[in-house]
Amino acid sequence: MKRIKRLVVSNGSYMKDGQEKTSWLTIGSMLKGDDGKVKLKLDAMPVCDFDGWVNVFDLDDENRPGASAPPPAPSGFKQDEDLPF
Repeated sequence: MKRIKRLVVSNGSYMKDGQEKTSWLTIGSMLKGDDGKVKLKLDAMPVCDFDGWVNVFDLDDENRPGASAPPPAPSGFKQDEDLPF
């Protein structure tokens, strides 16, 4: 199966440079199988303030809603280190 789209939902807003922006959460992918059938794979289920609408975005969209840098490592840990448990 080939991933063809990203599934995202709005999960609030934030201010940047004096403008209100939408905060996006990627919840899964749209995939296309060798048989041509399209399937949805959910990796997360939105529950808080979810209005039932899921947005579909291209994979190569430069303003990739739902795509963000990984969160910083907790204090005292490096991103590539194993956690102590």
